[in-house]
Amino acid sequence: MAVSCEPADLAEAAACFTCLTREQKELVRLYLLAVIAGGSTDPATLATEAACFVCLDENQKKLVNTYLLCQAANGGAAPTDCDAQEGANSPVGAATPDFVGQLYHETGDDTYWRSTGLTNADWVEISGAAAACGLIWGPDPTSVDFIDTSSSLIGSGKTELTYPTLLSGGGIYIESSQLTLLSCPLMTEADGIDLITSDFVTINLPSLETADYFAFNDNVDLVNLNLDSLVTLGAGDLYGRDCSNLVSLQLPSLVTISGGVTMNGCVSLTTVSFPLYLPTNGAIINFSDCALTAASVNHILARAVANAGYVTGTIDTSLGTNAAPTGQGIADKATLIGRGCTVTTN
Repeated sequence: MAVSCEPADLAEAAACFTCLTREQKELVRLYLLAVIAGGSTDPATLATEAACFVCLDENQKKLVNTYLLCQAANGGAAPTDCDAQEGANSPVGAATPDFVGQLYHETGDDTYWRSTGLTNADWVEISGAAAACGLIWGPDPTSVDFIDTSSSLIGSGKTELTYPTLLSGGGIYIESSQLTLLSCPLMTEADGIDLITSDFVTINLPSLETADYFAFNDNVDLVNLNLDSLVTLGAGDLYGRDCSNLVSLQLPSLVTISGGVTMNGCVSLTTVSFPLYLPTNGAIINFSDCALTAASVNHILARAVANAGYVTGTIDTSLGTNAAPTGQGIADKATLIGRGCTVTTN
C-alpha cells in the first residue's frame, strides 16, 4: 500500500514521533540514516549523512523522519547526499529538483531548502539564516566528550550557539568573533571550559555546578554571565580578565576554586559577590584595574578572612577606579597582612 508523501500528510504523520523517548528518536534517526545511505551502517557513512540534521528544530526533524520513512515504505530512492544541490542564491524559481525531498544548500547565507515537488517552485526552507544554531549528536544527546569550534566551523550569519539537552559537557573550547550567545541551560558538569578571545554578549550556564576551570578572558562585549549554580572549579582558575563591558560578577553558589580568581582589566566591573567562597591557601585573587565599589572590595577581603587557613595568598584590588576598603574592610586587610598574605588596594 502506497504511503502519501504530501507535505500536509507528512505533518500529520509527524505526530507519531511526539511520544518517543529521546533514545527512541535517536534509534529511528540512525535507522533512517542507514536507509538513505543505501543500507550501510558504517559509522563514517552515517556520520556524513547526519550532517543533514544540523540546525533543524524538532518539528523539522519530525518531518524529515516521516518523509524518509515514507520513502522507505514505498521502496523509493531517498536522498543520499545532504548537499545534493547548492548555489549562492535561493533555489526558488532557479533550480529544478532531481527528486522529491532533495536538499539544496544556499551558500550565500547558509540556508538549507528541501524540495516538495519536481518544479523549481517546489522548495521549502528548512534551516535558514536564523541566528541560532547548535549541534546534534547521538545516540545520547545529553553528553558529549568535547566541543571545539570557531567561527570558520559555525557557518555565516550564526550568532547563537545553544545546546538545549546537554547535561555533561566534557571539554568545551570556543573561540569565535561572531558568536554573541552561548547557552547550555541544563548542563551541570564539564571539564575545562575555554571561551576566550570571543565576542560573547551572553554566557548562559545557569545549571553548571562543577568544572575543572572556567576561562572567558578577552570577551570585550560580555554583559551577561550566568553561573548561578557553580559550586566548584576543581582543577584550575576562574579566569576572566579584560572583559571590559562586564559590570557585575555574581557567583551565589561558589564555594571552592582550586586555583585563583583573575579578573583584572575588567574596567566596568563594579560589583562582585561570592558569599560562600573560601579561597584556597596560596590563591591569587586579582581584581586590579577594575571599577569596584567599596562594598565589593570589602566583600573580597571578608571572604579571604573567612578562611582561617588562607595565610600565604595574594589579593590585588589596586589601579583602575577601584575604591579603597572602608570600615571592616580596612581591618580585614590588616588581618590578612598579619597572617602573611600580600594585599594591595587603592
